[in-house]
Amino acid sequence: MLNVDFNLLYNQTNKIDSLDILKSQKPNILIVILEGFTAKIIGALGGDSSITPNFNNLVKEGILFENYYASGDRTDKGLISILSGYPAQTKTSIITYTGKSEKLPNLTLDLKKQGYHTSFLYGGDVNFANMNSYLNICGFSEVIKKSHFNINQGTSKWGVHDHITFDTLYNHLSRQNLPFFNTMLTLSSHEPFEVPMESFFIGEDDETKFLNSAYYTDFSLGNFINKAKKSLWWENTLVILLADHGNRHPGNSPNYPPERFHIPMLWLGGALNVKDTIVKSYGSQTDLPATILSRLNINTEKYIYSKDILRVKNNDFAYYVYNNGFGFVSDSNEVVYDLDGKQLIHVKGDSNKLSIGKSYMQMIYSDFNNL
Repeated sequence: MLNVDFNLLYNQTNKIDSLDILKSQKPNILIVILEGFTAKIIGALGGDSSITPNFNNLVKEGILFENYYASGDRTDKGLISILSGYPAQTKTSIITYTGKSEKLPNLTLDLKKQGYHTSFLYGGDVNFANMNSYLNICGFSEVIKKSHFNINQGTSKWGVHDHITFDTLYNHLSRQNLPFFNTMLTLSSHEPFEVPMESFFIGEDDETKFLNSAYYTDFSLGNFINKAKKSLWWENTLVILLADHGNRHPGNSPNYPPERFHIPMLWLGGALNVKDTIVKSYGSQTDLPATILSRLNINTEKYIYSKDILRVKNNDFAYYVYNNGFGFVSDSNEVVYDLDGKQLIHVKGDSNKLSIGKSYMQMIYSDFNNL
């Protein structure tokens, strides 16, 4: 019964037309992963629009995914989900198991086979949480990291501030061969929330510091997008903005409810032929590979946990894990299950959907153990 439930979630044998959104069959692709950006700071998703004014202005220029969720609660888990379409684990991360993570599919290798030039940019230490090993497995032709920057530029605890890495990204893309697939990870909105600009929000508590750091990253993002629009590569580029995970701030959310994992995803760029569009389908980071590759007519069968959320009809759901449980959300249900206490701790709608969440977790761990 559990396997049947799981299979039904990914039943896409019916050939339903998906949204036609691209002008080109081979656009440049840029993924910008925004550290800790929660839906709670995005005005278009019900948050405070003063925190991320640039992101909110960009919403009208692209496709906003309204019900999008992080797979886990850490950057390393988000990276695996985004690039390999593989769900997060509760108390471990497959990224630390090189023998397992090297067996996963990934966007980078699939796009390299199509002639894409690939690179990854992060102003921090890529050796953290075995990220460097995974990036090598992905096959990025170039990894730009903290050690590539001038030593005087690494002035925050985690490395180089976002305005510098965005400038570096712009210069890099202007020199990169086409078509390119580039992924960038920001860091300034990570604790301790150190940013090189005057505070916009007044206060010294952690929440206010986080809001100021998010405002700074949004400011840096806005400057980058404005410059990118004037570049030669913009007209054939798809830009995807999304978060690596959610955040307890603002509001000090507990570690388990859906609001903690609700994150923004926005598609922009000159390669889009639609704008000011809202996608209401439920999905998570694991759905990104299938959604991108389906636009390019590339087979996605090996991404068994990834679905195309731009299909006109789809199975609406998102699954996530926290340190000792999982959540399963859809347009009519929310269930959160605590593994330690073996009990439901959050229910909205039909609690019978718990069986599907259990099925999902069972399949993931069986797969994880057999890799």
